[in-house]
Amino acid sequence: MSAFIVEDEIINRPLGFFYIEVVGRPHDEIPRRLKKADYNIAENETEIDRLAQDMFCLNCEAVNQRYGEGAAETFRELNFKYRFTPGTTTAQAYKALKCWLYQCTEGDAWKSPLYELIKNIANSLAHRIAMNTPEYKKARWG
Repeated sequence: MSAFIVEDEIINRPLGFFYIEVVGRPHDEIPRRLKKADYNIAENETEIDRLAQDMFCLNCEAVNQRYGEGAAETFRELNFKYRFTPGTTTAQAYKALKCWLYQCTEGDAWKSPLYELIKNIANSLAHRIAMNTPEYKKARWG
């Protein structure tokens, strides 16, 4: 297995999607999961930046666990910056999260509560995508 430090948009796209979800659907699953994990992005705009930074740091930790301390900075400058990225589709958010999750599977980074939170949100997005397919809508319940 190999790991790398993701580009900023791999974190920014889904977090922009999360923000839109929190504003538009504050009682839905994603906002509830984020709030339960103490990322109250609807109440304080610095919270989404904290979540983004935490995701970046976990990615760096996984790479360092794989290749040795300090290895993360050999992949790219560690100058991650959260930027709100509107217009991300559910599928694009899901795909970006799957990329980030894969890059965080080295060492024991995947055991972190943040990894579990993002994995559960990604699973919710996959479920939403599947339920909106024509094949699912045509399928019988029994």
